[in-house]
Amino acid sequence: MLLLAAREADGAAARLGITASKRVGNAVVRNRVKRVVREAFRRSGTLFEPDLDVVVIARAAAAALQPAQVLDEWRAAQRRLLKAARSAREDSKRSAAPAPSGADDAPSP
Repeated sequence: MLLLAAREADGAAARLGITASKRVGNAVVRNRVKRVVREAFRRSGTLFEPDLDVVVIARAAAAALQPAQVLDEWRAAQRRLLKAARSAREDSKRSAAPAPSGADDAPSP
């Protein structure tokens, strides 16, 4: 009903991004879904690590959800999200690591 993606953020607090396309419903329905997701995020407490950006992509079935149901979905997906966030952190650390010394000193043919 909701698709979640998480990535490492530079800020101190977890941040939320929500997208709901016209497939979810008309403007009234889309705005209701976004309000419900924002309320669930406020209630989530320590569910998300402080340095995460959480992006929610609403699906059509999300129109019928309540904040408690959204939290239940997030709790069910928490282990996968944290694993993905850790993997993203490791990847960003590897790509930010300096090149080994001597690699730039190789003679050109």
